[in-house]
Amino acid sequence: MLWLRLDQKATDQANWVDHTHQVIALLQETLTRSDDMLTGQRGFALTREKDFLQPYLTATNRMPDLIHSLRELVRENPGQEKRLEQLEGLIARHEEINQEHIEALTKGNPLTPDLPFRRAIRESLDGLHAVVGEMMAEENRLLAERREALHHSLPAGHPGEHHQRIGERGFCC
Repeated sequence: MLWLRLDQKATDQANWVDHTHQVIALLQETLTRSDDMLTGQRGFALTREKDFLQPYLTATNRMPDLIHSLRELVRENPGQEKRLEQLEGLIARHEEINQEHIEALTKGNPLTPDLPFRRAIRESLDGLHAVVGEMMAEENRLLAERREALHHSLPAGHPGEHHQRIGERGFCC
């Protein structure tokens, strides 16, 4: 019976480690998609060909799902929830800046000012990277904590305990 309880505790800890990896992956994708918005906008700005907007469109369509998934995963962490709210506003502003520039270019104004756009988009990306960086730092802190808890929850002789030791040293036996 003790073995079963210890095994369940190890499973729970492993699930938390996996949970943290999921949050980190979604945060990384959020940054990638933010960059994709800019890539699509810049491709269109250079060529005026709508095909170059595809990365922008893909990113703007994916962002709501990313935010929803992140919200589900961080719902029990008030600090991360607060940062996610901040991130959501920054993403909306980032999309708005890109969209405004695309619309100005679409209207055919060859003199659409580019410098104000570049400054605004740089500030936008800096803000996004800062908040995601804070969220990643928190997730990495949690990951270290959860890995340590997992290591201590594995009963001696448990196959996962052996794998844990291999991972720590980087080699076997």
